[in-house]
Amino acid sequence: PSSTYFARTASAVAFVSTSPRAAGMRASHGSASNCSAGNGIGLVALAAGHDVGVDLELVAPWSAAVLHEGWLSAEEQAAVSALARQHRAEAVTRSWTQKEAVLKGRG
Repeated sequence: PSSTYFARTASAVAFVSTSPRAAGMRASHGSASNCSAGNGIGLVALAAGHDVGVDLELVAPWSAAVLHEGWLSAEEQAAVSALARQHRAEAVTRSWTQKEAVLKGRG
């Protein structure tokens, strides 16, 4: 998929993922939509000829426990651990939003 980092606010990260649609797959009208919302913020994406997935997540305070939840690869865990502590919360939130947007876009 083609993925695009979409936005970052003081408290949230949004991510959009698109991939070309194969002929005859999914919506017959050739368009797709996806949405995500949380804490008073909403995101809607529309695409023609592409599947689309979006995710919007609040950036939670950093906790090392996230490294052991099972959704980060060993390489991602090492990369996050190598970051300065003040950058870790945004990094794991960005990773989560990317993964969820891709999964939602692929159906």
